[in-house]
Amino acid sequence: MSIFSILRTGAGAMQAARRGIAVASNNVANADTPGYARQRLELSTVGTMRQGGLLLGRGVSADSITSAYDRFNQASVTTRTAVSSYSDHRAGAYRAIEPVFAEGPDGRLGAAITQFFDSFSRLGNDPADPSLRRAVLGAGDTLAAMFTQADTALLDRLTVADERVSETVTQANSLLGQLGALNAEITSLEAAGGEAGDLRSQRIAALDSLATLLPVRSAEQADGSMTVLLGGHALVQGATTRPLSVSVDPATNLNRVEVPMGGGVAEITTQITGARLGAVLEERDTIIPGLREDLDALAYDLATEVNSVHAAGYGADGVTGRDFFVAPTAVSGAAGLFGVHASVLGDPDAVAAATTAGLPGDNTGSQAIAALADANLAGGGTRTFLGFYADIVVEVGTAAASAYTDQSRAEVRLHASLDIRDSTSGVSVEEEALDLLRFQDAYQAAGRVLSTANELMDELLRIV
Repeated sequence: MSIFSILRTGAGAMQAARRGIAVASNNVANADTPGYARQRLELSTVGTMRQGGLLLGRGVSADSITSAYDRFNQASVTTRTAVSSYSDHRAGAYRAIEPVFAEGPDGRLGAAITQFFDSFSRLGNDPADPSLRRAVLGAGDTLAAMFTQADTALLDRLTVADERVSETVTQANSLLGQLGALNAEITSLEAAGGEAGDLRSQRIAALDSLATLLPVRSAEQADGSMTVLLGGHALVQGATTRPLSVSVDPATNLNRVEVPMGGGVAEITTQITGARLGAVLEERDTIIPGLREDLDALAYDLATEVNSVHAAGYGADGVTGRDFFVAPTAVSGAAGLFGVHASVLGDPDAVAAATTAGLPGDNTGSQAIAALADANLAGGGTRTFLGFYADIVVEVGTAAASAYTDQSRAEVRLHASLDIRDSTSGVSVEEEALDLLRFQDAYQAAGRVLSTANELMDELLRIV
């Protein structure tokens, strides 16, 4: 082997070592970068040459930089990210809903129901007492306030959830655009023989972020691009993206989610059952409407039954036929419209404690209304008013406890998937430190080869 060959071999070794140091440095720098997959410098021998009956090596070649990305582990992370995000936001919904039905020190709807019927029971002890009559009106006002407050709180949550539908779609579309742009860069760079490891890491980070918003699946194509699917719809295919859109449903006045199809759009709202958007839609379209329906049914039954008895009685002024509460015309919306009737409001003498006109001591009317508390008049005649409300509270508490358990379980499973992915593609700072030392030693050794070859060349020139 000539001195020039030795110089070339040493120079190639220095170049390979320098690239190894650069790769290790990049790994260390991105040790905490979301979605980053550890890179590795692939080395190979240049080959051999025969000289003087000997086969001599011609050095090392830095062939490529490969990524430790594992698509199977990534698919698990994407799926469990969507599940964890769904569980997080569903649990968050119940954390906001539970206080609406919590019976705190100041009481809530359950306490107000009890106090209302108790006020009629106390009125029965002395139906001519004006203060007891005013207490009945105050209890009625409090009950009405509790119904409307609960319904308003749920309606506010529904409005917030509907706004989040639009916000989530906007965020998702931004990430879809990023994925399409990264697909274009990756395929172009790799088609030209370049290394797109860092771009691929950016794409994984964007995919992970998208999975928190939408229950997407991904598939890598032969050209290096990634196809992103939502259900059976390809939202990203190569450099092409199909952003979602939001429009208002005229039937509900709520946002609906659509995807481009043909020359128009197709609604996919009911097909989204995971990730943040799925949880938001479930809260808006299932959880809150179900609770409002229960409240409406309770309000309707209570107002109707109390009105039926009260209208048959007589007030202290001898007038009959007055409803105590505003008469609901339908079950839907009854809780939000619940209130003391204008013919009774502010007039203690209008409270019908008697069933016979002109008898100041007649308490049969107030006793009849108080007795409604123990009658099975709610839930289709199967539960008392307080019992039906207790069922709602138990339903919320049970569903909330299940949501919190699911949240913890999903978080554990996600961390397990992340640990598996990171064990394959994550950066170990300790390993990279060893690689830095190894390549540093190689670089110094290659420099020594060049120095030695240079000395040999100088000696040869002196001889010549």
